[in-house]
Amino acid sequence: MILLWTISALLIALSLCAICGNLWIAFAWYLVKKRATMIPLVGGIVGTIGLLLLPVTGIRCFWWVPLMVDLGCVPMLAAVAFDQIKKRVRR
Repeated sequence: MILLWTISALLIALSLCAICGNLWIAFAWYLVKKRATMIPLVGGIVGTIGLLLLPVTGIRCFWWVPLMVDLGCVPMLAAVAFDQIKKRVRR
């Protein structure tokens, strides 16, 4: 049980670092015009795995939260899909 808590905590901590890094990169991109590359999918997927492994009742229904919060996951994929659809409609 302690091993499961430890693995979950490490995965969630890694996820938080990746999510905060992606947010920092996005703010730097728009405010300072400093260009950098986000780490796609890592923060959301690792956070989801960490939440699914966490031995707390009721927490598993929130598996989707890291995927939505991380700008490198669902928001980025949705923006890319929207951009591609927009380009194809213009043709």
